[in-house]
Amino acid sequence: MRILITTIFLSIFMVIQPGFDMLGSGNRSESSPVNAMALLEKNRDQIYPANIEYLDKRTPVKLEYSRDVKKYIDFYILDNPEMLSIIAGRSEYYYPIFDDVLARHNLPLELKNLSVVESALNPFAVSRSGATGLWQFLFHTSRMFHLNIDSYVDERRDPVKSTEAACEFLSYLYRIFNDWQLAITAYNCGPGMIEKAIEKADGSTNYWDIRQYLSAEARDYYPKFVAACYITSFHDNHGIKSSKFEYNYDEVETVEVKQSIWYKQISKVIGVNETDLRMLNPVYKQDYIPVYENAVKINLPKRAVKPFILNEDKIYAYQLQAKDYNDLRAEAGGIEGKYKTIHFVQRGEYFHQIAMNSNCTLYDIMKWNNMEDKNLKAGQALVVYKENEKLNKNVPKLKKADKLPALLVDNQ
Repeated sequence: MRILITTIFLSIFMVIQPGFDMLGSGNRSESSPVNAMALLEKNRDQIYPANIEYLDKRTPVKLEYSRDVKKYIDFYILDNPEMLSIIAGRSEYYYPIFDDVLARHNLPLELKNLSVVESALNPFAVSRSGATGLWQFLFHTSRMFHLNIDSYVDERRDPVKSTEAACEFLSYLYRIFNDWQLAITAYNCGPGMIEKAIEKADGSTNYWDIRQYLSAEARDYYPKFVAACYITSFHDNHGIKSSKFEYNYDEVETVEVKQSIWYKQISKVIGVNETDLRMLNPVYKQDYIPVYENAVKINLPKRAVKPFILNEDKIYAYQLQAKDYNDLRAEAGGIEGKYKTIHFVQRGEYFHQIAMNSNCTLYDIMKWNNMEDKNLKAGQALVVYKENEKLNKNVPKLKKADKLPALLVDNQ
C-alpha cells in the first residue's frame, strides 16, 4: 500500500511540476532548493547535500554536508517532526529579533541557527551545567557580556540582550580564527580547545583536520549547526509545517513600566493572560517587573497596548492580597495547565519527597487522591498532576546516545 501511495504521489507531483527534474540528471536548476516531499525518504542522500549546497552559496559561513549532518537532519525530520514543527513556529517569532541584532553587528544571519542547537529556541531552557536562555550562557560567563542576573531578572533569557551577548562573543571568536567553522565550534568548547587542536594537527586550521582532536561534544557541534540551518530552511519541503506560536513578531509591541508591578496586576486590570506575559517577557523570573531607578520596557500583545496606557494608574494602584498557608491549603488540588501521571510509592519514600519531586505540595496529592491522612504504603498508586508549561511541552525524552545540547534542559 505504501509503495502504491508513493507511486501515485510522485505521478501527481510530476504532473503539477513539469519543470522539475529528478536529481542526478544534471539538469537541476541551482537557483531553487529541492522539494523533498516529491522525492520522499529514499532520496535523502541526494536531497540533503543539494539543499545544503544551495544554502552554502548564500552565506559566508561554510556549510558542508557530512554523514553526521545527515544524522542530525534525520533526527529532526524523521524522528522528531513534532519538535521540529514547534521550533519552526518559534523561529517565526524569534528570528526577526535575531536578524536585527546580527545585522547591526554585521554578522552572517545564518548564525541565528546556533540558538536551535543551544536551546531549541526556548528562552527558559536550562542545561545541566546551569547554562540558561536562548544562547545558553553560564552564570559567570554572562557577567563578561554585562547580562544582569538578580533575584528578579535574568537577562540570559532576554531575546535581545542575550543575542547581543552572543554576537559579541561570536565576533570575538571570528577575530581569533578568521574562520566561521572554527568560531562556531569555539562557541561550544571555547577557543582554548580549538588552539590545542590546531597544535595537534601540526598547525592546520582546516576544520576537518582538527576535528579528530576535539571532544565528542565539540566534534558534533558544527554538524548540528548545519543541520539546524537545513531544518529551519526546508522543513516545509519535508511536509513539516510550523506550529502556530502564540504571537507573531508583528503582533507584539513594547510599553514602559514606571513602577514595580506583578503580572497579576496587569492581568486583573486589562485582561492579558499571565501565561502570555510570561512567554513575552521571559527575562522576569518571579512574575514580577522590578523598577529600580528608570522605567523598564515590557512586551505586550498589540491589542493590549492602548488599554495598558489608558489604565496605567489603575494597574499600579491595584492591590494584591498575599495568600497565606490557609489560603494555599484551601486551594490545593488545582489541575489547570497540568497533566495527569501515576506515581507508585517506593519503599522508604516520604510524602514530602514525592511532592517536592513533582513540584506540588502534599496537600495537592491528598486532594487528587481523596486521602484523609498522610499514610503511604509501598506500591500504592498515586495520581499526581504535573506542570505542562507551553514552552517546554515540546521537548521529547530521548535515548541518552541521541541527546542534543538543545534538549538537555532540566525543566522539561
